[in-house]
Amino acid sequence: AYSLKDNVEEAKKVYNKALEIAPLDPKVHFYLGALYEKLKNKDAAISEFKITIRLDPKFADAYNYLGYMFAEDGTNLDEAISLIKRALEIEPDNGAYLDSLGWAYFKKGMFVEALIEMEQAINFEPNDQTIKDHLKQIKTLEETYKAHAKTVHYVDGLTIDFGDWWFNVRKSGTEPLLRLNVEAKDEKMLWEKVKELSSFISS
Repeated sequence: AYSLKDNVEEAKKVYNKALEIAPLDPKVHFYLGALYEKLKNKDAAISEFKITIRLDPKFADAYNYLGYMFAEDGTNLDEAISLIKRALEIEPDNGAYLDSLGWAYFKKGMFVEALIEMEQAINFEPNDQTIKDHLKQIKTLEETYKAHAKTVHYVDGLTIDFGDWWFNVRKSGTEPLLRLNVEAKDEKMLWEKVKELSSFISS
């Protein structure tokens, strides 16, 4: 089969020709969706993955791929979680799907849930570098700051209090993004911590 390693336009021609021959083949729609996603044509990719699911409601990879796409973008996070959970109903021991679910939870600011899923994922896929990277990113935020904290809370996201300053990271209730709240004893410290944490989270 053609892929991005080959001529992109030729790959698209091959998949579209396959659609003419077998328009109801879910695998053709899935691979075309994956090609569109790699080409950054997200609307076309979403459409193809949804067609795949409609043609084969047990096509676990399509649920996971679409859910992970949303999670990566930080959009439609409730739908992302629902899609990935559906994939896990079909293949409950799939480490990649558990990683996707953990990543979606992380993007929603649900840090405890994210850690639980990621730790399960790494048990199934101990050598998967993507899962390792995701787990490291989730743990690093907490571990970096928890060591010197007075208190750590997991209600409404993650809150770490150091006495003279504190921060909270949580999901937005109205937008597909994380909210960072910081308070400090003076303005200089406040802006130093905002810059530090913003850089950390965005990385």
